[in-house]
Amino acid sequence: MQFERTDYADHLALFYDDRDQQLAAVAAYIDHGLQQNEHCIYIADDNEPTDVASVLSTFGVDVDGRRADGDLRFVPASAAYTDGGFDGAETLEYLAETAVDRATEYEGLRVAGENTWYFDLDVEFEEIIAFEAAFDDLVDAIPCRTLCQYDLSRFESAAIAKVLRTHEHIVYDGVVCENPVHERDAGGSAPSTTVETILDQAKQLALSQRAVSNHEQRLTVLNRILRHNIRNETSGALGYLDFVAEAVDDAEVREHIDAVRTHITSIHELSERARAVEKRLASEACLTTVEVPSVVDRAVESVTEQYPEATVSVACPADATAIGTADVAFAIELLLTEGLERAYPQSASVHLDTAVDTTKRTVSIVVESDGDPVGADESTALKEGVERPLIHANGMEIWAVKWIVERSAGVVDLPPADCDHYRLGLELPLGEA
Repeated sequence: MQFERTDYADHLALFYDDRDQQLAAVAAYIDHGLQQNEHCIYIADDNEPTDVASVLSTFGVDVDGRRADGDLRFVPASAAYTDGGFDGAETLEYLAETAVDRATEYEGLRVAGENTWYFDLDVEFEEIIAFEAAFDDLVDAIPCRTLCQYDLSRFESAAIAKVLRTHEHIVYDGVVCENPVHERDAGGSAPSTTVETILDQAKQLALSQRAVSNHEQRLTVLNRILRHNIRNETSGALGYLDFVAEAVDDAEVREHIDAVRTHITSIHELSERARAVEKRLASEACLTTVEVPSVVDRAVESVTEQYPEATVSVACPADATAIGTADVAFAIELLLTEGLERAYPQSASVHLDTAVDTTKRTVSIVVESDGDPVGADESTALKEGVERPLIHANGMEIWAVKWIVERSAGVVDLPPADCDHYRLGLELPLGEA
C-alpha cells in the first residue's frame, strides 16, 4: 500500500468489494498514521472492532498498548454519525474539536470510517455528498486526514459516481490513485460534469494507460533480446579469445587478450545479473512476516559463496521481525555485494547492522564497507526515482534494492551527505514478534 507517500490529499475514499481487501487497506492506513504520531479513530459499522484490531495486529500494531495510551480509538458509527440522526455539521464540528484537543500531543488526526451506516437511516444520499464536499474545506483548516469507505457491492453506481466527484484521491485494489473526475466544489447539487466530459476523461485516462502498457511491452521485448544476444555473443567471443590466446606466444599480446577477456566477462556477468534481477521483480509481491535473522543469514551465506575471501560481520537481534516480501534476502545480498565491489581490491570486508525502532515501528538494515560512498547524485536519483544525464546511480544493484524495498512497503536508507565510505541500507515496517 502506498500510504507512505506524502503527495495525496487528506480526504480519501476507499472503494472495495470484499472484506479482506477493505481491512488490508484500513490496516495499512491506520498503521502509517500511528507511525506518524497521529491520533487515530476507527468508526466501525459492518465490521466488529475486534476484527479490525486483529488485522491491525498482523501489521505489527500493538493494539492494546496503543488503545491504553490513547493513540487509537474504536468508535461505533451510531455514536459518531447517527446519534439522533445524521447531522453533517455536528460530525464536522466533532472532528474539528478532536483535532484541536489532540494538537499538543499528536501531529494530527486520522480517521477511517465505514459508511455502510447510511443503509440504516432515512437519509438522502445528497446529504452524504454535501458532507463529503464540506469536509474538503475542513481539512484545509485543521490537521485531519480521513478515509471514507464505500462497499461497491452495496452502494449503487450512481451513488459511487457522486462520491468520486468529492475525493481528489481514491484507494482501489491496493493502490492510492489520483481521481480524474474529482470536482472540488461538487457539493450536493446536480452534477456539473456532463456525461460526455466524464467519458472523455475516462477515454484519455485509458489512452494514457494503453501508452504506458505499450511502452512497457516494448521495453520488455528489447530487454529480452538485448540480454539474450549479449549472453550469446559474449560467450562466443570468450571462446574465440581462448583459441587466439593458445595460438599466440607474444607475452604483450597475451596481456592485451587478458584485458579484453576481462571486459567481455564483465559484460557477460552484467547480463546475467540483469536476468536475475528481472526474474525476482517479475514474481508477485506478497507481503508477509520476515524473520530478519534468517534472511540475513541466507544473504550472508550467498555472498560468502560468491566471495570466499570476504569477511562479513553481522550485528542482528535474534528476534527481529519485519513486514516484507520474499525478496528481502536478495536485496540484502545486493547491499553486501555492492559494499564488497566498491571496496575491492583494497578491502574484502563488509559489516551489516540491524536495528529495531519500536517508536517508529521500523527495522533498519544497514551495510557499510571501506568502499566508495554512495554520492549525492546517486542519492538524488534514488530519491526522485529517475535518472538524468548528470544525476544517476552507478549500478543496477542499487536500483534493484530500491525496487524490492518499495515492494516490501519500505524505503531505502540513504547515507548522510558527509559520509566518506560506502553506506547503504533499507528500512522495513516492524512485524509482529
